[in-house]
Amino acid sequence: MFSDPQSVKPGQTATAFTGGTAQSLPRTGSGLNIGEFKSSDGNYGLTVRHTTGKGRLRHSIRFYNRKVATDPLDSTLNAYFDMAVSVTVDRPVVGYTVAEAKAIVDGIVTYLATTSGASITQLLGGES
Repeated sequence: MFSDPQSVKPGQTATAFTGGTAQSLPRTGSGLNIGEFKSSDGNYGLTVRHTTGKGRLRHSIRFYNRKVATDPLDSTLNAYFDMAVSVTVDRPVVGYTVAEAKAIVDGIVTYLATTSGASITQLLGGES
């Protein structure tokens, strides 16, 4: 079980709306194979979920953010905008140990973080 609370600190370019501080996310829900964490203002959340089926295990973690910004269609109004980032690991029930699966996850996380996140910038820019 993930500890309570969780803490996530968005990157430096997000400081305009986070102040560059870590977001404390107390547990707001739990059930069989799911844990939910949310900031007190509801602008940040983290969901951890595990599912099984057809000989496979899926483990996912999802971090989301909601913010208020000027409505692009009417600059006199503000509107809520939200986004989420997810990581899902889909593996067979047998054939990979937790350590082996973690090594694969570590590889993609390292790839995304290298060169100051250039591959993430390319991804978000629509490159393939």
